[in-house]
Amino acid sequence: MQKRNLDKMPNPLLRIISCYLIVFMILPGSAWAQLTINPPTFPNSTTVRVTLSGAESTNAHVILSTPDLRTNGNSWTRVVTGAVGQVTFDLTKPTNDTAFFRAAIAPVTTPTVATPVFTPGGGSYPTATNVVITCDTPGAAIYYTTNGNTPTTLDTFIYNGNSVFLNSSVTLKAKAFAYGFNDSAVATATYSINSPPTVSAGPQQIISASSTTLQGYVLDDGLTGGGTIFTNWTQLSGPGTVTFGNSHQTNSSATFSANGIYVLQLSASDGQYTNSDEVTIAVNPTLSVSMTAPADSSSYTVPTNILLQATATCSSGSVTQLLFYAGSTLIGTGNTSDGATFSLQWQSVPAGNLALTAVAVSSDADNFSLVSDPVNITVDWPTEVGQVAMIQTDLHIPVAGIPLSINRQYNTRYSSSGSFGNNGRLDYDNIKIEKSTSLTSGWFARSAALLMELSRPPTT
Repeated sequence: MQKRNLDKMPNPLLRIISCYLIVFMILPGSAWAQLTINPPTFPNSTTVRVTLSGAESTNAHVILSTPDLRTNGNSWTRVVTGAVGQVTFDLTKPTNDTAFFRAAIAPVTTPTVATPVFTPGGGSYPTATNVVITCDTPGAAIYYTTNGNTPTTLDTFIYNGNSVFLNSSVTLKAKAFAYGFNDSAVATATYSINSPPTVSAGPQQIISASSTTLQGYVLDDGLTGGGTIFTNWTQLSGPGTVTFGNSHQTNSSATFSANGIYVLQLSASDGQYTNSDEVTIAVNPTLSVSMTAPADSSSYTVPTNILLQATATCSSGSVTQLLFYAGSTLIGTGNTSDGATFSLQWQSVPAGNLALTAVAVSSDADNFSLVSDPVNITVDWPTEVGQVAMIQTDLHIPVAGIPLSINRQYNTRYSSSGSFGNNGRLDYDNIKIEKSTSLTSGWFARSAALLMELSRPPTT
C-alpha cells in the first residue's frame, strides 16, 4: 500500500474516554473542513458508529486509531478501509480508557506484487532443466506448482532466485505474495522435457509348458522422434536357448529349449535414452519358494516386530540362501535349521503398505533363483494421540556365559500419573551367577535378591 504522511493530512479526531464523553479535536490544516467526523452513536454496548461528512462519493476512506495522541501519525493502527463512497463505519468499541480515531482518504490503489519470471522460459528441452524463479518485489514469498493448479501459500515455497528441477513435461505455475500488497498474477509456462521411456518386462512366470506369451510394456512421451525408436527382447541367462516370436513386440511369444530358470531383458529407446527391465521365466523349475508368515492382508501398528517365514526346496540341489524383501528393499537373510524352513525376526518395521517376498537361491545353476508370490501387509501409526514409548538399556555386561542387561522402559500406556519421570519400568532377566573361581583378577561379585553388583577396589 502506498504511504501518505498522515500527520500533514487535515483530518479531525474523535476521542472516546471510558465514560463515553465525546470530545472533538481537529488537527491544524487549511482544508480540514473538507472531511469531518460527526458525533458518534452507540448501536449497542460493544459498537461505536462513526459517520463522515464532507466525503467525496468517489473516494474510499480509511479509519485509523491510537490510544495516545502523541503517537506519530505514520504509526497509527488502521482499523478499517471502507468501500468507495462509504461514510458510515461500525467499529468495535476500544477496551482501553482512551482512544483517538482519524479519518483519511484511502490510497487510490494498493500496489501489486510483481509477477514471477521463469528462466529459461517454457518450451521444448532435450534434457532435464533447472528453471530459476525470480520476483522483482523485495521480500515477496514465491510459491509454485507443477500439477497445473494455481499456487497458494499451502503449496511449495521457493526463495527468490532459486531453481526448480524439471525432468518431465509439466506446466509450471508460480505466484508471489507480500504483506500490504495485492497478490501477483500467476506466471505460467509449459515445459516439454524428454524423459526416458518407461519399460516393464512384466511379472515373473512359472510355467509347465515350453512356451509362453511375455507381458512387457513400454511407455514414452513421444518427444524425440515421435516415439520409441526400438523395442527389443534378449536372453540374459538360462539352461537352454529362447526363441522369440517377434523380439520387437512387448507381448512376443517365447519358446524355451530346456527346463530351468531363464532371465529375459526388454529394452527400449527413444533415440536419446535407453531403458531396460528384466523378468524371470521358470520352465518346470525344480526350485520352489513360498512365504508362510505373516498372513496376507495382515495389519500391524507401529512400533512392531514381525516374524518372517518362508519354505524353499530344490529337488536338483540344495537351497543355499533365502532373502526377505519389502518391495525392492532387502530386509535380511533367513535362518534355517532344516534347510527348508527359513525365518527372520524383522525389527522396527516401518509404517506403510508393504509387499513382502522371499527369494530362494539354490546350488543348481539351471535353477539358480526364484521369488515367491508377494504377501501384502499394512503397518499403521497408532491412533492414540500423544502416546509415547521409549526403551533404554541402562546396563549391559557381555561376559561370556553370563550376559546381563537391565532395560528401562517408558510407556504412557502404563497410565501412571505425574511427569515424564513416571510411567517407567525396569525389565530384567533372572540374574544368577554360579562360579567356582573369581570372575577375573581384582573383581568381586555379590548378589542379594534381584540385585547384583560387580565392583573393583580402586587402585592405589
